[in-house]
Amino acid sequence: MSDKVFALLTVISSGIFGLAVAMVTSRLSTRREDRTFKRQLIRERIEATRALYEDALSALETLYVQRGRGSKDEQASLTRLLARLALRSTDEIRTQFDIATQATLEWAAQYSQTEPEEMSGMLFVKSGTDKYRKEAEKLYPIFHENFFKIKTMMVEHLKELENQV
Repeated sequence: MSDKVFALLTVISSGIFGLAVAMVTSRLSTRREDRTFKRQLIRERIEATRALYEDALSALETLYVQRGRGSKDEQASLTRLLARLALRSTDEIRTQFDIATQATLEWAAQYSQTEPEEMSGMLFVKSGTDKYRKEAEKLYPIFHENFFKIKTMMVEHLKELENQV
């Protein structure tokens, strides 16, 4: 074999090897970037779900503290929250949130009957509220149980999502 043929074969094989290395490196780099992008997307979804669940628990607490009474803005916010839950959470969580909300409203309806009424700047204590107070006392554990059940379900769902990363 002559030196010219050997040199030509060396140049051709070096070029092919260089192209192969470039293609493999590019492919591996693209895969790594895809995995990083997907991981980041999953993390963003988890954070959005976490923020949604925080808003949902906060809305239940607000409903409880305000004894089921809220402004139109708060009612609109709760409606929007229900829509966000429908899009981002599981059917079980959405159903349990509805149950917890209903339990809160039922307790609040009874409890509000026991509160004094304000007339002309004066508070008047109502008589005959004992039956409402007793009913509110019966309903409070149901509210409390449903609140902690939804909270537990949300925490477990977030853990499941985090395990996917």
